[in-house]
Amino acid sequence: MKRLLQFELRKLSRAKSLYICVGIVFVLSMLNVVLYRVMISLSMTMSGNVGDIGQVLIPNSAGDWLATCIGSSSFNTVIPIFVVIFVCEDYTQKTIKNVYSQGYTRTQVYFAKSIVVLIAATASFILTLLFNLVIALIAFGSFGKAPSFFLLFDQYLVALCYVALVLFTAFAFKKLALPILLLLFAPGAVSIVLSIFDLIIKSESFSLADYWLTSFDVSSVMIVSDKRLAEIGIGSAVYAALFTTLGWLVNRKHEI
Repeated sequence: MKRLLQFELRKLSRAKSLYICVGIVFVLSMLNVVLYRVMISLSMTMSGNVGDIGQVLIPNSAGDWLATCIGSSSFNTVIPIFVVIFVCEDYTQKTIKNVYSQGYTRTQVYFAKSIVVLIAATASFILTLLFNLVIALIAFGSFGKAPSFFLLFDQYLVALCYVALVLFTAFAFKKLALPILLLLFAPGAVSIVLSIFDLIIKSESFSLADYWLTSFDVSSVMIVSDKRLAEIGIGSAVYAALFTTLGWLVNRKHEI
């Protein structure tokens, strides 16, 4: 297993797709900061005042921007696309047979790739935060109040949900196109279905859609309560574990 992990880590270090995807996230982050500053400048010209309005947080410092940067940089779409490419290339290029010919089991291969993907996603998350911190300091001129650790940690857990989801679909289909299409459309489709069920149930105290991963938005301009942060954290951990387990079970049964 150790040798397999070393092999996967070497592949990761040479994966051009990772550097391209992280670069795309950085470019999107920079564009969002620039566009936001232009929007705020226009707003200040028209209204003469920008600040906190009710339950909506208007970022006006680097610390505020960190609370929104993961969602605005499309991190949860771009990095999972790298995961699909990293997992599926072994199957599309037929190199996975060489791995299995060395005596490794499907479980060992699955968790070796999962661990390496987790490392890549974690490193990308940290680098994205640091990059956004630098450009936000330049754009806003001050750090301001630091974002809640639990808010940032929830963003990390939500990112892992999407990574685990595409890991599951990549091992299930072992082709590039379908897992990417599912990443782009399936979460939204499930959200719509759950919303329809909510309309049928007509409950004032409970909503199924609130507990699906697309509603775990802690990168928006809305101020999130401590209760909601706890729900998102627990829900994200459950979904990540569920998708990881499904991926493992599917890979055990799937033919090479």
